[in-house]
Amino acid sequence: MIRQVREHNELNGVVFAVVEFLLVAAAAAFVGVAFALHGDWLVAALVAGTALNALVVVAYGIAALRRGERGKSLRSLTRPEYRAAVRDEHPGLTRDTVTVTVTTLIPYVLSIAVVAERVRGGG
Repeated sequence: MIRQVREHNELNGVVFAVVEFLLVAAAAAFVGVAFALHGDWLVAALVAGTALNALVVVAYGIAALRRGERGKSLRSLTRPEYRAAVRDEHPGLTRDTVTVTVTTLIPYVLSIAVVAERVRGGG
């Protein structure tokens, strides 16, 4: 996963990645606190996992910024030649994107499953 995070930071820009995952962490924390305030500690804990996961990516991004790494400009993605070069240089990028996305979304899926079960009267 570390390789995928670093690659994401390089291809999308480190600052973009830090801001992106800070927003994810903040949103997850907000949702987690809301569930905790309503006494639903299981869902709050699951959502907290998403916030922590996002903060790991933020920490790697901050470390990269301190090392002077900046990555590509997000505007680079608008150029067809850049996208073609990325496809050629990173043939496993789609697989890696799916892996990162799925592992990031697992806590949300679990949260939805728990909420759905509670709504149906289980637990």
